[in-house]
Amino acid sequence: MTIQSKHYEIRPKQAFITPENVSIPADLCCEVQVRSLLQHAYAELVHDNIYKPDGNVPKQAEREVAKSMALMETTDDLFSRTLAILKEANQPQEELLPQLSQLYQKEIGLVPEVDKKTNMIF
Repeated sequence: MTIQSKHYEIRPKQAFITPENVSIPADLCCEVQVRSLLQHAYAELVHDNIYKPDGNVPKQAEREVAKSMALMETTDDLFSRTLAILKEANQPQEELLPQLSQLYQKEIGLVPEVDKKTNMIF
């Protein structure tokens, strides 16, 4: 995981006209940012009040923003490590699942469907 927004540049495959009769050329590029609600709140606070403020920015405000970023980074790190621990703990059953699926198909004669959330074969 990462606390950074994901940035994607998208372009239409071909020029088109919207239902509102707006012409969109084929070479039009649009950037899409994907981020969490917390990331968005942080970005809005920092952009409007720290990077482009209407008035003075006290050092204490900058310090509070830095602390909030550190907390977000720590939380992200904890989530990443938790996911790694869970992945490692579930690896044996993940490795066993294809073998069980083959056995099910051989004995029952049907191709099994696997529910990824529950790992149930039916």
